[in-house]
Amino acid sequence: MGGFAAPRRFSLFRMLSPLLLSGVAGENSFVAVSEAGSVIGCVRLKAHRGEIREVVSVAVDSKWQRQGVATALLHHVKGEVPRPLWGACPAGLVPFYEDFDAIEVTDPRRMPPFLRRRRRWFNFFLRLAGRKGQLAVMVLDE
Repeated sequence: MGGFAAPRRFSLFRMLSPLLLSGVAGENSFVAVSEAGSVIGCVRLKAHRGEIREVVSVAVDSKWQRQGVATALLHHVKGEVPRPLWGACPAGLVPFYEDFDAIEVTDPRRMPPFLRRRRRWFNFFLRLAGRKGQLAVMVLDE
């Protein structure tokens, strides 16, 4: 009699790891590695015209979350990457990024055009879907 296998569960990190790690060797990515040699976290950056750098993703393997991996990675990035360093995050994460001396930029005229557009569209679609929350734009300038 035939049967079926239970679906395998994957963390979001594992599903996206080939994408996240595709540029790990470059200067636009920083990784955290366990003592066993496994990649457990990654911060990806993107360079834009005009010397603007953006944090585009912070990912930590689910087994390593809430153990300071993202904090350690971001402190390292803060010490290595020239300013200004821009990023966008859900508004609920603003206090986390403020711990790294980033400030929320609320005036659209002070935002790089690509982040101004992203914020506008993201917030529009949230309202359209009836969801609460907003996309916040952050900058680390010093």
